[in-house]
Amino acid sequence: SSLHSKHTVLLTQMGCVYDCAFCSYKEKNQKHIFFDIEEIKKALIELNRTNLQGLSHVRFADETFNIDNMRVIELCNFIREQNFKFHWSCFLRANNITNELIKAISNSGCDFVSIGVESGSEILQRTMNKNINLVELKKSIIKLREAGIVVNISLLVGFLGENESTIQETMDFIIDGKPDLARLNLWYPARNEKNKKIYEEYNFQYVDNTWYHNTLSEQEAISYAKKIYLMDSETIFLPPFSSVFDQWPVLASYGLSKKEILQVFKDYYFSSKKQYKGEDYETN
Repeated sequence: SSLHSKHTVLLTQMGCVYDCAFCSYKEKNQKHIFFDIEEIKKALIELNRTNLQGLSHVRFADETFNIDNMRVIELCNFIREQNFKFHWSCFLRANNITNELIKAISNSGCDFVSIGVESGSEILQRTMNKNINLVELKKSIIKLREAGIVVNISLLVGFLGENESTIQETMDFIIDGKPDLARLNLWYPARNEKNKKIYEEYNFQYVDNTWYHNTLSEQEAISYAKKIYLMDSETIFLPPFSSVFDQWPVLASYGLSKKEILQVFKDYYFSSKKQYKGEDYETN
């Protein structure tokens, strides 16, 4: 209950306007609806007022928080005017990050964002129907971090067309972009009728509980994911098979600062790398 927890979750909209090829979310939520912003403001006031522990973190759980930047800026201005004590986090769409947006979210207590990057390959960006401008995104990550916001990127390994070259491009993106955190996901075919054509184009097959396509097998994808996880970079990789959006608010509710939360993840990451590689890593 939000009455007994120092963190809570809030939706400002339902559904997603985008149509990424790897995602089956639209199969379940075909409509996109913005909730009334005045009702959201009232909800924030009530959540803050009734929280018995003192609300420390709000996670905006929208699939894409910044579909409409003016709406986000209005909400940020409201949060700032109310002088709420909580910090907050959200998912951002890469192609819609502007200087105005960064300023607004930073000034209103946003301390953590996650961006779905999926791949550092321009070819895979098109195949996935993600179409992120990767050059501009690197600049946005730098600006977000300069504004004091911790940046996580999510990555997807193994999609149709993935190969050794595209994996290297993803690793290069991590090194150049320098996100604070990264989360690796292994691609798995989802129920998604719109992808029949691309599945045929890449000769996708699912045999004996494992998948194959023209450029990669599931086992090769697992090996590449491990290679990315173990790479040398400034980025901290998050624990696999878990959600940073579950972990971050809990750690924040314990009173840990951004720096201390990052250190928790860093300690875990270096410890797991040590187990994998049998090397002695410095964790400070």
